[in-house]
Amino acid sequence: MSEPIIVREQPFDQGPEGGMMDVALLVENGSPGAAVEFHSTTPLPDGQYIHLPPTTIHHPNQLTSVPAEIPAEWKTVFVYIYNSMGLPISPDFDFSMRVSYPPSGQTQ
Repeated sequence: MSEPIIVREQPFDQGPEGGMMDVALLVENGSPGAAVEFHSTTPLPDGQYIHLPPTTIHHPNQLTSVPAEIPAEWKTVFVYIYNSMGLPISPDFDFSMRVSYPPSGQTQ
């Protein structure tokens, strides 16, 4: 891979149960100094979008998340971006979105 900026999309459907969720971007074999960001393409009921502003990667394997109160049946497409900032991209590089309930008793 040699693209300086990689953009991906992932459809998301919350399903029948809403709640506080961790919306995360997992980078595997990334370049420290690169940046990641993501946003939902559909606003939440309060009009806000789920959004991670550009965030610097400090470790090759890094999970970066934001908490969000997601209602039942909410659907969107997440757009997530990796900007290499001119650094080399490993052939083993990958990144993906994950949405999950936070561990019990944990809040951000």
